[in-house]
Amino acid sequence: MTTLLPGHVLGFSPLNGDAFSPAKCLRVLDLSRYCTQELPDSIGQLKQLRYLDASWKLNFSVSPPESIRIPKALGALTKLQYLNLSRRRELIGLPKVISKLMELRYLNISTCTGYHSLGIPSANQTFIDCIGALPNLEQLDLSLNNYGFSVPESFSSLKKLNLYGCNRIASIPEDVAKVDIQRLFGLLEPVGNENIVFNVREGYSESSSTLFFLNHTNPNVLHIFNLENVKSVEEARSIRLMEKQNIESLSLLWCRRVDYLKHMELLTELVPPINVKHLRIIGYVDAIFPY
Repeated sequence: MTTLLPGHVLGFSPLNGDAFSPAKCLRVLDLSRYCTQELPDSIGQLKQLRYLDASWKLNFSVSPPESIRIPKALGALTKLQYLNLSRRRELIGLPKVISKLMELRYLNISTCTGYHSLGIPSANQTFIDCIGALPNLEQLDLSLNNYGFSVPESFSSLKKLNLYGCNRIASIPEDVAKVDIQRLFGLLEPVGNENIVFNVREGYSESSSTLFFLNHTNPNVLHIFNLENVKSVEEARSIRLMEKQNIESLSLLWCRRVDYLKHMELLTELVPPINVKHLRIIGYVDAIFPY
């Protein structure tokens, strides 16, 4: 037997400790419909395994488990090329083994809550850096993960990267950003080929927002919503809006009255490029404009 696809099991059903001992020749293992909170140590005996799907398939009759424990034995799967752990929330133990999976080509850890280890704040960044060091990784899905990290330089070599919904990213190196200037790996929302609609959100720290995602963009049409979430004039200055000479149509919108900055302070740093033909400013409440 080289492929095992267990059917859906209602409730949380632990796998026996020796569940995989008789199946040492397995190459494909799909546990995506199996409600387990722990992978047994015997998974390390599957030395020929190339494909492991332990994600949580959406099922409205069963709530997803709060976490799944990844045993150190997973690091023994040195031939593993595909690993899907998406929607498993907290992945306990994964950072300890990920760096051993040297043949990994595809990794999906979408919709996970983080990898905090013993309350160490740097645990998430250490884990991301370990992923960046995998020599053969080609595709990485980190979408909808709401924890803070800085994107490593090594991500520029990936063939496919998904960062959609990662609103707490602290920084993106220029060499990585220029690989996908139009969409920034899902962080931007292009409408058509040259239009970007961008909603500013709360950032990685109390003193930042996601406005810096626009640093490397230069679209024809740019709409920036929720400017009330910008925390400092330095953030606004950093995107160098006046230098984005491709922009012909620009919209700047404040959507709520709760602000971190006075509107004129912020607008002073968001001077439109000279090529702009259409400019909309909505929600601006100060009595005068910058001059």
